[in-house]
Amino acid sequence: MIAPIEHEDKMGWEEKLTSALAHHQEGRLAPAIHLYREVLAEQPEQPDANHLYGLALDGEGDTAVGLAHVEKAVALEPGHPVYLSNLGYLLGKLGRGEDAERACRASIAADGTDADAHNNLGLALEVQDRLDDAAAAYVAALATEPRHMNAMMNRGDVLRRMGRTEDALGWFEAARAIDPRHPPAILNLASLLVEEGRAREAEPLARELVAMVPGYAKAHNALGAALKGLKNYAAAEAAFRRAAAIEPEYLKFTVNLAGTLAEQKNTRKPKACSNRCCGAHRTWRPPMQASASSTLMSENTPPPMRIWCGRWNCTRTVSPAMPCLVWRAFIMPISSAPWRRSRSRTRSSRSTIG
Repeated sequence: MIAPIEHEDKMGWEEKLTSALAHHQEGRLAPAIHLYREVLAEQPEQPDANHLYGLALDGEGDTAVGLAHVEKAVALEPGHPVYLSNLGYLLGKLGRGEDAERACRASIAADGTDADAHNNLGLALEVQDRLDDAAAAYVAALATEPRHMNAMMNRGDVLRRMGRTEDALGWFEAARAIDPRHPPAILNLASLLVEEGRAREAEPLARELVAMVPGYAKAHNALGAALKGLKNYAAAEAAFRRAAAIEPEYLKFTVNLAGTLAEQKNTRKPKACSNRCCGAHRTWRPPMQASASSTLMSENTPPPMRIWCGRWNCTRTVSPAMPCLVWRAFIMPISSAPWRRSRSRTRSSRSTIG
């Protein structure tokens, strides 16, 4: 691994690029991006700088701008296999599956021994819902590099999508056997076990993942899903709250929390509503509005204000248009969530920067 160079303010552009790559490979994206920008200010047509800067921007969530820089790198050095592979990766992330496929196939044509290119091709094919072809691409990646962890994860996930659950579990377990502390393997394995109703097996894996990466929201979400499967609603609520606190913008964590709260209330009030309008509802109606038993409502009459009674089985219809309000619990499919994407290669083609 390349080490960052000290006194970066006194470096030439090649040294800055070397130092930026070192920061990038260690996951320090902010200083890497700063140095890439300085390099591009001096050398705007430098292909490696454009390529690496684009990948760093993608790492910060700015995939569209990152794509423009990777496209520029490809234009400056057409046929470069790593540039083409990462171009396909970014195009796939943006949902442009056919364009991504073309870029990855061009990369493979230039260098068929690059496992990342085969893996990125698989992702591009998945975007197009060509699952059998995607599975074959992951097999090709693993034939080139048998311990390619991302290809193993993706192979398992596409098998899960094809309904081959046991095969998918086998791939996740094989990946974990190679690296027992590999977060993607643990997350995917725990998540699929929850999906298969094997929450008791998933819980210790999810707890291990939370201990390993305590700031990772989807680890807490996986733990919440396992605990909910065990009907430990209070602990599941705490886990979902933690996930939502870490990533409040990710609304599915909040949906999972709401579903768990609904089920907790259901366990406390298990009786179904009566055939009459639920007495636990407090219903406010404006003057002159029809009664709850009326089958007709004026087109201009506002609906009643409804407060959920907390009873899960309430399906009483107050009017043809306004059924009683019932929260429903949705647990997001978490098996593929964060870790199944390909690594994007930060390797440079220039000997001057390793």
